[in-house]
Amino acid sequence: MAWQHHIAFTLSVWSRPQTARAVHFKPSPSVEELLRQQGKRPVDDLSVLLGGWPEDEPLEEFLVALREWRGHQTGGGNHRAA
Repeated sequence: MAWQHHIAFTLSVWSRPQTARAVHFKPSPSVEELLRQQGKRPVDDLSVLLGGWPEDEPLEEFLVALREWRGHQTGGGNHRAA
């Protein structure tokens, strides 16, 4: 019979009038407005997004840095995630 009391309580809660609270949000700016505000322009040359490593740096230094950036241990021949 406990389930009957639970159902009666649930129905009484649902039947109570709810008080609506007004929440005011500032409208979000459009993408175009954000671009204008931040002074950004579309990317014309996709190569600028590639980043990279200076050409005068040895490849091995790049690979060591890459392992460090990814959280791998350096040193020795056995590289495992930290």
